[in-house]
Amino acid sequence: MQKVLYLAYEPQFNAYVISDEKVNQVIAQGNFPVILFPWDEVQELGLDYDADAPTIGFLLGRKKGHYSIDYNYAKAICMAGGRIMGLTYTQVETQMAEIDGLVLPGGAFVSPDEFYATRVNNPEEPSLRSKAYIEAIRVAEENAIPILGICAGAQMVAGVHGMKLYRNLNETRSSIEHKTSEVNAHQVIIYPATPLRAWLGKELTVNSRHREGVIPDDKNSDLDIYAISSDCIPEAWGNMDDGILCVQWHPEDFAVAGNEKMLSIYKWLIYRSCDHRELMGK
Repeated sequence: MQKVLYLAYEPQFNAYVISDEKVNQVIAQGNFPVILFPWDEVQELGLDYDADAPTIGFLLGRKKGHYSIDYNYAKAICMAGGRIMGLTYTQVETQMAEIDGLVLPGGAFVSPDEFYATRVNNPEEPSLRSKAYIEAIRVAEENAIPILGICAGAQMVAGVHGMKLYRNLNETRSSIEHKTSEVNAHQVIIYPATPLRAWLGKELTVNSRHREGVIPDDKNSDLDIYAISSDCIPEAWGNMDDGILCVQWHPEDFAVAGNEKMLSIYKWLIYRSCDHRELMGK
């Protein structure tokens, strides 16, 4: 049985949160949580009332005993035209029966050792969050639910599809600082004849907050690389025909500041989610 819970804004985190206690209480009662935004908050975030707006599942982050979604993620999804449903790390498949599109956000968590080009002795067990990402990717692809992967979320999609990761981009001795708080960190080059080229142009300035990265060799993957940085590290990849788009940067930070090119990345997800909603007869 479903139990609706509502996210609440927490200024300390600049995020919308819900406590573990509330979520776990619902699960302990044999129900599964449907985590939503109150409608007044949705309107504040920029989504006008639309009964046909697709429901976008967002695999929630973690902040001090709370599940969370950062303000900029929430704002960008609503600006693009989506309604948000927060997804927790258990009962993932059951929760995803309610969604039309999926956002896999960034974050810091332990990924499977086999995702990396260099293996280690006695690797850490993948985190519950990591396992939830993998489960969400499986369920989305089995049900033709479009996926937008951001930063670590993009890397998880890459790993599932056979791309290999650097554990630390310092291995590459790149002149680019890929983990920085700079708003305009470096340039990204968009490959010709890719869908992103029409939206974003030939080059783009992006932020960059990642220590790990995808190795620029997609021979063992069914995903295509769409963009690289000047040191040849992949910055965007996917299979947009099948509804998969991944970017290494955080377009939501630019989108909420009025950058229409960056917002178009989220609008792509909304467009494909509307297609899925129609296909499912919702």
